[in-house]
Amino acid sequence: MNFPFNFPFNFTSGQKGISVLENDHYTDANFKITIYGPAVNPVINIGGYPYEVNTTVEANEYLVIDSTKNTVTRTLTDGTTVDEYNSRSFENSVFRPIPPGNNSVLWSGDFGWDITLYQEGVSQVVELANKNREEIRSADELEGDFAVGDENNFEMISSVDDWTGDIDFGSYLYIPNTELGGIVTEIESSTRQNQIFVRGSTWRGMLTKKIIEPKQGEDYGIISGRVEDVVRELVTECGLDSLFSVPTSEDDTEIQFQFDRYCTLLDGLEKMLSSIGYRLDIRYIKTRWEAYVRLQPVPATDFSDKAEFSQDGKLRFTATENKGGINHLICLGKGELKDRLVKHLYVQKDGSIGNTQYFTGLDERTDIYDYSSAEEPELTERGMERIKEIMNSKEFKVDIDDDIETEMQIGDIVGGRDYITGISVKKPIVGKILTIEDGTESTEYKIEGDD
Repeated sequence: MNFPFNFPFNFTSGQKGISVLENDHYTDANFKITIYGPAVNPVINIGGYPYEVNTTVEANEYLVIDSTKNTVTRTLTDGTTVDEYNSRSFENSVFRPIPPGNNSVLWSGDFGWDITLYQEGVSQVVELANKNREEIRSADELEGDFAVGDENNFEMISSVDDWTGDIDFGSYLYIPNTELGGIVTEIESSTRQNQIFVRGSTWRGMLTKKIIEPKQGEDYGIISGRVEDVVRELVTECGLDSLFSVPTSEDDTEIQFQFDRYCTLLDGLEKMLSSIGYRLDIRYIKTRWEAYVRLQPVPATDFSDKAEFSQDGKLRFTATENKGGINHLICLGKGELKDRLVKHLYVQKDGSIGNTQYFTGLDERTDIYDYSSAEEPELTERGMERIKEIMNSKEFKVDIDDDIETEMQIGDIVGGRDYITGISVKKPIVGKILTIEDGTESTEYKIEGDD
């Protein structure tokens, strides 16, 4: 059974040049391409392969190539359908499925078109591989959860009767082509409960076990270059390139970033990518020849622009607004008494942080941040982080419907509104927990600010 995934990819006329189409499934995907007239003998090159139809599509007409049905049809302005099957290129099949991963896209730009990808419907079954990443079997006897984003660990449970003994320290448990998976580091047997508990770190959790250190003689780690090259360099420096692979794409986005002193690799990567509106896409990829964890910087998707989740059925939530937070933070840094470094930070009317006081009198709420070893600019940087934690806040705790949740990843942006209280938020997803129990899967998302 096939079903469409993600949103259709839209390519309008005038976009001549190079783009990228991602098939984020682990296997080839069927598709439906719609070409909008006017267009003469349109050709679209995807992943180095041409999809060509030798016909003329007039203005207000459109041409559809459907690989699931092996059809090529042109719809005229009056709604009449013309069979263009024999107009297709016979040199290269126009029905060839789209390979997994990132595929370069080239076309003339003289016409607009879009494409919808289809993938085989599969349940999220936990797979087991040995420490060499050789697949052993489906571990469908296991129940438990994978928590990524905040806890970054997993716990799976087997009854003693179902225990096969082939899960060992260093084994891999994962759901293919997702971030949900990791390496077994703990096995606990409970005779009282008649259960065996298997625990470990997720892929994201493994990134928390590595530290970005400043180079010798430097105060901070500073890096610059193409964003994917930077990520690849950091992964290699931390000795994780035997498992984690950063694919090469045509994304030429440049970045320059200063890391916090001795931050974890995960924290550093997330803050760095967030500074340019990107997120970290993590997936366990299993092919016929190899298995690895794909680590890819991608633009974060702002779902709040596609739909506002509210009481209309997409989102069930608890909304909390706190207006009793701190709006004036006195930051104390290096030095003693009158020589002590002092920095004042103020919350502005729009929620931004500045150096000019806005709230005064009864509306002013002040606190102290003591960081006695800090100099500028570190005192300001850490003070900014602190005041954002304790200032006025809006929180949503969310439960998202299935038709949306498969689209969203950690780092993507969601928005919500409670029409009863008028509270609205727009925040990134920071946590995701998949729970498997009695053969049923459920997913819980956490957004920034959730307890």
